[in-house]
Amino acid sequence: MQNGDIAAWLGVMLSGASVAYLLLAIAAVTLKRPRDRACENSDDLPPITVLKPLCGDEPCLYEALRSFCLQDYPLYQIIFGVQDGADEACLIVERLQREFPDLDLKLVVDERISGQNLKVSNLSNMLGWARHDYVVISDSDVFVEGEYLRKIAALLKQPDVGLVTCMYRARSLPQSASRFGALFIDDWFMPAVMVSRLLGVQSFVSGVTMALRRDVLSELGDFDEVTDSIADDYMLGCAVRRLGLRTVIAPFFVETMVAENNLYDVARHELRWMSTIRSVQPFGYAFSGVTCGITLPLLGVFMSGDAPSLVYVLGGALLLRLILHCLSTKKTLVSMIRSVWLLPARDLFVFGVWVAGFFYRSVSWREKAIAVSNV
Repeated sequence: MQNGDIAAWLGVMLSGASVAYLLLAIAAVTLKRPRDRACENSDDLPPITVLKPLCGDEPCLYEALRSFCLQDYPLYQIIFGVQDGADEACLIVERLQREFPDLDLKLVVDERISGQNLKVSNLSNMLGWARHDYVVISDSDVFVEGEYLRKIAALLKQPDVGLVTCMYRARSLPQSASRFGALFIDDWFMPAVMVSRLLGVQSFVSGVTMALRRDVLSELGDFDEVTDSIADDYMLGCAVRRLGLRTVIAPFFVETMVAENNLYDVARHELRWMSTIRSVQPFGYAFSGVTCGITLPLLGVFMSGDAPSLVYVLGGALLLRLILHCLSTKKTLVSMIRSVWLLPARDLFVFGVWVAGFFYRSVSWREKAIAVSNV
């Protein structure tokens, strides 16, 4: 077989794999999207403690934390944790304490470090102040609706459920880099999670929400198993399932802020995600290049020498990519058409970060370098 024939054959294979994934992703987003359901109106709702690890005054931090203070829930406590009393996030917490004097809002300042993951160290320091047996852990940049705790509690009350998590959408700032970064979540990561669910994989757990009962946490040794892991959410889910309990996804989305100011920050953030995924799921990561939208069909056309049939495949892949974008982001037709130019750039960017993820041996988190071997 001539070298040109081999290249053309590879181009066909790559293009076909990408189109097949796009079709699967469209089916998954349609079938496996969380369907919001009415919340439980029962008065028999267990008291809940919410743990909010903080580090710095992030964009829209006040608005995100405030959404947790507006819960339609009979009894709950929110613990905010920092490791430095001079942290600017303390001012936001104090503002909320003044605004909601009737809520049980606690600020914990504790500099103790129990492992490489500073967030988990923060959680460990906060847990001792928790007053209730139902614990909800949520990242600082998460926005929720008023019935969030009711819906979480309804799931966590089931005795065979050990952990409740949530899928999420991106909330972006007006800056172009922020909107560009939001597409990583909405167009790439969440559809990939839904494809995994469609194929029967139930391992997804996200730090936007990790709700557990105290008896489950105690059986796990609290956070002992994840103190040195930056993939604390994934590893915590694995530990819960080893106990014979289920990890379940709540039937609604929350939102998380994407606040990067430039493409360098976007790339650094996404490279941390990619390196983390590769460390915990190396086999799946190796084949996840097919998830990078129209990148492989573009590469296929280049490898085949502009074969007309593959040009048609590329056109079909672009159409499928637009449909996936529309379904994932719930954009209007006009907004979708305006995004046409951005999607190829976004897909090529994801592909470049995916390739780089094979080679990075450390990631940057909160300005601290952590070896991927310790992820």
